[in-house]
Amino acid sequence: MAMQIEKKGNSSGFTSKITDLSNLKQRDDLEYIFRGDFSPAIVSSILDLAKATLEEAKDTYKIKSKIFYIMGESLQNIARHQNESFKSAPDKYSLFAIHKKNLKYYITTGNIIDIKEIDALKEKIEKINNLAHEDLRNYSRNTRSEGEFSEKGGAGLGLIEMAKRSGNKLEYDFSNIDNDYSYFYLNTEIPVISEKEIDSKSEYSYTIEDIKELHQILTKDNVILFFKGAFNQSSLLNLLSIVENQLRESTITIKIYNIMVELLQNVSKHADNYSKEVDWKPGIFLITENDDEFSLVSGNYIQNAKIESLKEKLEETNNLTFTDLVLKYNQRLQNFDIKSNEGLGLLDLRRKSKQNLIYSFQPINDNLSFFTLQVTVKKSNEMTALIIDATMDTPRIHFDPKNNIFEISNKSLPEDANDFYRPVIDWLENYKRKPNKKTDFSFKLEYFNTASARYISQIITILDKMSKKHDVKINWYYQEIDEDMLALGEEFYEMTDMDFELIEI
Repeated sequence: MAMQIEKKGNSSGFTSKITDLSNLKQRDDLEYIFRGDFSPAIVSSILDLAKATLEEAKDTYKIKSKIFYIMGESLQNIARHQNESFKSAPDKYSLFAIHKKNLKYYITTGNIIDIKEIDALKEKIEKINNLAHEDLRNYSRNTRSEGEFSEKGGAGLGLIEMAKRSGNKLEYDFSNIDNDYSYFYLNTEIPVISEKEIDSKSEYSYTIEDIKELHQILTKDNVILFFKGAFNQSSLLNLLSIVENQLRESTITIKIYNIMVELLQNVSKHADNYSKEVDWKPGIFLITENDDEFSLVSGNYIQNAKIESLKEKLEETNNLTFTDLVLKYNQRLQNFDIKSNEGLGLLDLRRKSKQNLIYSFQPINDNLSFFTLQVTVKKSNEMTALIIDATMDTPRIHFDPKNNIFEISNKSLPEDANDFYRPVIDWLENYKRKPNKKTDFSFKLEYFNTASARYISQIITILDKMSKKHDVKINWYYQEIDEDMLALGEEFYEMTDMDFELIEI
């Protein structure tokens, strides 16, 4: 049953229909979907994830081999038929899904094809579907030996092998896009046991119409990745690899990657099992994209007794100003008491996304609810300002690209310089990728300790590298009576090739 999600927080919603919670109750249920451009690196990552997921399943080696082979053929078929001319289509992305329910696997693909190819493709599939198993084996041998290969990889050889190994007919359909192109759907069903052994109560079908409905949902919300199944370190690493290969190299990619790590680790570490009888942690993860932002959503079971405490942490995190958020995050990092670090991940998610966290708790039974957490990442190339107020031992940080203000002032005597300056360094590294046409950076420090000097030197090095391609200037302020601050400014001046002005105040 599809669940309606009650949302808390400030942002757009996310699709609830594809978070079919009932499918998470059994270990044998899994589903993951990838929608996007299928480069060789992405295909490899998807196969690695499938291999890791299949190793967790209790199926026989023979079944796992069939699944893996058919997956490989399906992904290669998508990769072969990708075409740059398709990029202007309403849905330019190809689709891959693997779904398991009640003793059957379903491997589904979708991709754009030229309308001129439809008749020939239909003819191939119909011929394959009309052959008995032994005839199919002979047809496969003959096709291999005769070498009837086309530009796109063979005379339906991959389709022949998929039908032969699955033991079922290939289900397919086409949806017109325009006068030139159509979307081709292909579904392969692979039973784990023979049809005679399947109990009628366990019967379940996943049809082309289900696939089309799913595709419409994915397209509507522009879901580029959906995973449902067991969460562990292996699935986490492979999901990260897929996203890393899918998204272009940019500041947004780094943000998404870091936020995704935190969300996935949260599920793998803190999710509760559906029952005491199972030893795995089921969950969901998806990424959607629109013109303005990416949305990353994780979902997992949680004991009802934990909900109030988690709600308090979520609301406390959302209600903090950004300055207080950074200060609280740094304070938590410096406190090695394990209990005091509870909620650190939530602080980090909001700190990185600069957006409120959206969450929901869907009741399941008297003991459990399903917890969904959404984090949005804006696509705007305009960087958010980093402003940290001064304290007794830490300086004021005022980085505001929109108003071209870059200033570090007051005293720098932090107890842990790394914890304080690490977000500052990270922000500058991101800014360096696309800085303003002119950057005037001012140091107005009254004093800084040796530990701080290391990070100030690192900041100057980043600015120096930036100055090789952009207009960057450092203004180093010192008091007339402070010979040490003047000497330090002169030393930093000597280590750079950029515009560096010593200013007496």
